[in-house]
Amino acid sequence: MSYYNYAERVLSQNGYKLTIPRMIVLGLLESSDVSQNAYDMARKITSSGKTVDTVSIYRTLALLKELGLIHEMSEGKFIACQKFDCKDSSHCHHQFVCKSCRKIEEIHVDDRFFVKKIAKIFPKLLIDSHSFKFEGFCEKCK
Repeated sequence: MSYYNYAERVLSQNGYKLTIPRMIVLGLLESSDVSQNAYDMARKITSSGKTVDTVSIYRTLALLKELGLIHEMSEGKFIACQKFDCKDSSHCHHQFVCKSCRKIEEIHVDDRFFVKKIAKIFPKLLIDSHSFKFEGFCEKCK
């Protein structure tokens, strides 16, 4: 199943319609292996001859994030979850970012024990999520 089809199914299961702005944003996310912010997406949409206002893009990104269909990277940029078909919720999807081509790959790591260890070190905190970004050079760029 493609990312687009999976996202369409998740939206429908959660009572959301697949509007034209959502279809366009999902298409952009599916076709990109680099992170993008709403303004990057708006420029690409405009250059393709379509029109979606930036507010609609932001709303769509917020919804997709809430549904776990995208990951927020640094600087307010987003990327489609590459492991959308993963049914194992016992780990997080960490990202590797190539310093040269900016391609992003997801890394599956079972980090339940890491989170438990951090929670023991900081017992007054309630940690409910975390993220890691690894940087280096991909196979093509190294």
